[in-house]
Amino acid sequence: MTGYKLPPSIEKSQRIAAAFEAKVTLLESWGLHGIPEDILLRAEPDGTFKPEDLPLDNAKLRRWQGPRRDLATWSDPTIDRPGVGKHPELSKRFAQAVKNIRAWINMKKGNATDAEINLEAMKKENDRLREQISTVMGEIQQLKEDLGVARAILRQAGLMTTCSNKKNM
Repeated sequence: MTGYKLPPSIEKSQRIAAAFEAKVTLLESWGLHGIPEDILLRAEPDGTFKPEDLPLDNAKLRRWQGPRRDLATWSDPTIDRPGVGKHPELSKRFAQAVKNIRAWINMKKGNATDAEINLEAMKKENDRLREQISTVMGEIQQLKEDLGVARAILRQAGLMTTCSNKKNM
């Protein structure tokens, strides 16, 4: 199907989903590693941030274009509504990223302990590593299955003996 183009509504929904994912991923990084210095320098005197610099609620996230002003915006609240939105996992990740960012801000202000900040970061890293382990375990299982098929083919071709098969298992 050369030249096939998605309908504009699908293109738009995919663009918005990609922007939502990019925004959440960026904010998760800031929650774990800190807010970039250039954004910190633009903070208000009381330590708050302008919505165009740091979205800390869903409405501001919808309008936020990212630090380079290149991410899509949306007005439909059902896209990011916690629990019932079109992207519940991203909404959940956004809520956690906001918690981590607020904890990081409190730490910078001296209102939170390092232990509180580190605990949230470690929880997030732990979840990420669990997912990574699960993926690797699946890949290992697939490799074992592929190895079994390859051995069967070699045996069938007479290139592998039963003795060498047992030794290599």
